[in-house]
Amino acid sequence: MEALIHLFIEIIKITIFTIVYSFIIVKLLEVISKKKPRSRLSFYLNNKIIIRALRALISIVIFIGLFIWMFSFWGNHGFGDSARIPVGNKIAVENINWTEYGYIKKEQISNAVNIETTRFKITGNKILGNFDSDFYTYQNKYFIFNTENKSMLEFKTVKEFDLYTEKNNLPSSDELLSFRANYESYWHGWRFWLLP
Repeated sequence: MEALIHLFIEIIKITIFTIVYSFIIVKLLEVISKKKPRSRLSFYLNNKIIIRALRALISIVIFIGLFIWMFSFWGNHGFGDSARIPVGNKIAVENINWTEYGYIKKEQISNAVNIETTRFKITGNKILGNFDSDFYTYQNKYFIFNTENKSMLEFKTVKEFDLYTEKNNLPSSDELLSFRANYESYWHGWRFWLLP
C-alpha cells in the first residue's frame, strides 16, 4: 500500500515538473523565434495548431523521461517503505522502514556477507562506516569500501580507523552520519526541487 501511495505522489510530482519544464522550453523557443522572425521556427510558432501539438509532444517526452529517470540507478531513491542512496558502480546503500541500519547487499560487493552500518559517509568512490548489525556478527568495527574496485579495508578499532582516515584526508569517525542524515543530504536540495 505504501508503494502505491508513493507512486501516486511521484506521478503528481512528475506532472508538476512536466508542466513547468514544458512551459520553460516553449517560452525559450518563442524567445529564440522572436530573435529570428523569418526563420522556420518563427513560422511554426505562429501557428496555434502547431504550437499546441509541440507543447503536447514536449510534455509527453518530459513526462516519460522523468518517469524512466525515477526508476534508473541514479534516480531511484526507494519506493514505499524502502529508501536508497546510489553511490556509483552499481552500488547503493539501502534501508527498509527507516530503521537505523543502512546496508549494502552482498551481490553488490562480491563478499560473503551484507554490510550493515548505522553510521557512514560517502566520499567520492568510497563508503566509510562502522560495522553494526542486529543480524550479523562482525570481527572488525569500521570499514572503508572502494566502489570502483570493490575492495574493502577493515579496522579493528576506532583509533586505527581515525589514523588511516587522517593520513588519507578522509572523514573521521566523528563525521559519520546516520542513514537518514545521509539520505537527506543526498536527495534534498537541487535533486528534490528539480527531479522526481
